[in-house]
Amino acid sequence: MVEVGLLTPQEIAAEGMDAAACTRAMLAKLTEKTDPTGEMRRTGMRTLFADITQATLAPLLGSKEYAADLTPAYMAESLQAAHRTERKIENVAAKLDNLAAQSRDTLDALALRFGELTPEALPLPDLRTFLIEKARDYRDLRQEVEALRGTAPRIDNVLSAVEATIESLDLDEAERLLASVRETSAEALRKPLEDNARVMEAQARIALMRGRPERAFTLLSSAADGFAALDPLEPSRRRLSYARAFYEYGERFGGPVTELAERVAQAILGVVNDADSVIFSEAQNVLGLSLLSQGRYAADAHGSDLLERAVEAFTIAGRVAEGHLRAAALDNLSLVRMTQAHRAAPPDRSVLLRSAIEGSQAAIELFGDDRLSVARALNNLGNAQLMLADDLEGAELDEALDRAFEALDRATRLFGELGDIMNMAGARFGVATVIERQATVRDDPARRKHAIDEFSRAQQFYREHEMPQDAAMAAGALGSALLKHATNAPPEHIVPLLTAAEAALAEAAEHYRETGQPLVEVALLRKHAISEEMRALAEPPSEAADLLRQAQARLRRAVDLGASGLEADKLHAALERIEGKLSALS
Repeated sequence: MVEVGLLTPQEIAAEGMDAAACTRAMLAKLTEKTDPTGEMRRTGMRTLFADITQATLAPLLGSKEYAADLTPAYMAESLQAAHRTERKIENVAAKLDNLAAQSRDTLDALALRFGELTPEALPLPDLRTFLIEKARDYRDLRQEVEALRGTAPRIDNVLSAVEATIESLDLDEAERLLASVRETSAEALRKPLEDNARVMEAQARIALMRGRPERAFTLLSSAADGFAALDPLEPSRRRLSYARAFYEYGERFGGPVTELAERVAQAILGVVNDADSVIFSEAQNVLGLSLLSQGRYAADAHGSDLLERAVEAFTIAGRVAEGHLRAAALDNLSLVRMTQAHRAAPPDRSVLLRSAIEGSQAAIELFGDDRLSVARALNNLGNAQLMLADDLEGAELDEALDRAFEALDRATRLFGELGDIMNMAGARFGVATVIERQATVRDDPARRKHAIDEFSRAQQFYREHEMPQDAAMAAGALGSALLKHATNAPPEHIVPLLTAAEAALAEAAEHYRETGQPLVEVALLRKHAISEEMRALAEPPSEAADLLRQAQARLRRAVDLGASGLEADKLHAALERIEGKLSALS
């Protein structure tokens, strides 16, 4: 556990040689990738580690002897980093706007400035994807810094210098200049505090861009705490907006940032009780969303525990809140029930889904004239109906699919009327999923071709809008639809369809693997293996055996990732079937 969380000299210095901050930074390095079993991330283990490590670090970091030992290592690391980043980069904004035209050396230099320590080790497509995401944050940062102009003379005095350092991607200097103008006066006046908060929010964005979420957490926590002199509840109000920002960032890019949303929400709940029902309920809702986001992609008992904690948070929020906040809690609880249903086997699965449907229906009534919230609840309702359809047959199946289509189509139209193109794209994706399911039930290739076209358009939309998580979702749906389409296609079309399906499934699986989302990767690996199994039918025995061995390896990896419930049953059945075919060929 200590080895996984070891900090470099620069990381120790960046945390101010503070024992508590260094301990939190070490714990933050425990992720699905570094701790795949979840053993080290159990609450008891984390608490024990924190107690022992902080008690050990406190006297060590406070000693002059340790500082003397650390300085040479810190300087060596700093000099090495400086040597690699000393190359001046001209016209950064123009280069980020036209990444396709840049040389590999330029792309590596840009990535270094954004905190990627070994860009030369990244494949070119991954490097460009990394920079596309950072370019979006870079543009947002420039806008945020420009918005600071005119707020106070002390800020205006250095703003041109800050903008120049950002233009040259000298982000260390940009953060140093911003820190130099933070208000340190004891006068707890709102305007200076607001100015400070905006500066620190810009610094936090730099930290997130450079892959330093703990630094962003520390900055935003300090920004919120600065308002305590104005109003004891004001830090909690500030933290609510920061918790939502961490959650949304984690949803957009994947990875561990949503854990920070959980920590911020817990900090609020540590000082606010249900007597302050609005703040308390909103904090419970954000806590539940962050736990849901983590639990959706965590494997085995750890994921189930996170989802149960999300249920508890939303249940508490729904019990305390009224009106809109209660509706939001009910609708969010429906999301958890759907996620739990993914892991459950009949009849528990159907019970969970019917509970989700009832929750979203109740939320729609409570939201009343709030059209945006109604649209979101309709989207959840349609997806729950679609999932329930998998457990039904005959007329009940057709009715469930029709209800899913109606809810998702209405959500699509509402989002469109409100100009919310992102959510409209998501709801339209849901409509395409219903169409694809209806094509299976009604044996309608033309309907499935329509769904495939919609999935392909959705994938392109999410790529263009730099939304890798949603692009992976669309790629997975596209691959699944192509796989099904191949089962009823003319013989000459089968292999090309399967090849296209495998390319889409592999793209989606790679994203979920890189962002530590094993449960989603499992289903994609199984479908990829089935496609290879089908392709093997068209090959001579030796090539067929190679394909089946590839499929077998994918299925074994999926089993090792920790599938459960119905998905685990499907995996074992596919593995047994393929092993039988390999035995027959041998």
